Amino acid sequence: MVAYRPQIVGRRLEIDALEAALNSTKLGKGRSVGLFGEPGIGKSTLASYASNIFAEKDFNVLRGYCLEDDGTPAYWPWVEILRDLLSDLTHDEAASLVGDQAPLLAEILPDTSRFLPPETPAPSFSSSNEFRFRLFDALAQ
Repeated sequence: MVAYRPQIVGRRLEIDALEAALNSTKLGKGRSVGLFGEPGIGKSTLASYASNIFAEKDFNVLRGYCLEDDGTPAYWPWVEILRDLLSDLTHDEAASLVGDQAPLLAEILPDTSRFLPPETPAPSFSSSNEFRFRLFDALAQ
């Protein structure tokens, strides 16, 4: 298999930031990287470029996509990332990785409920902001 590396023009600052994240991760100080901006400015091309660089260095690359469709479920990119991450793990490995975060993660990906002890109550939240904060914290962990 030959990796395709897209041509990148005028993105030295962004590439330097991605390579800094890679180097930091190699030192055991992992990071998440997000690419944001208007449609058509090259986010997907830059993400493909970064994915190829990271994969060449034997990093596990997980990607989620935002779809511009009214029917797209909330948190869809995170659902894609979690499914991809958990699909290559044994049940025990996935359960260990998900750990105490399973109740929160099951709110967006019901598949993770299989890692919950029987009769675990669903988490409760005082607001959608609290849910979002706790979910993002769980994803980061």
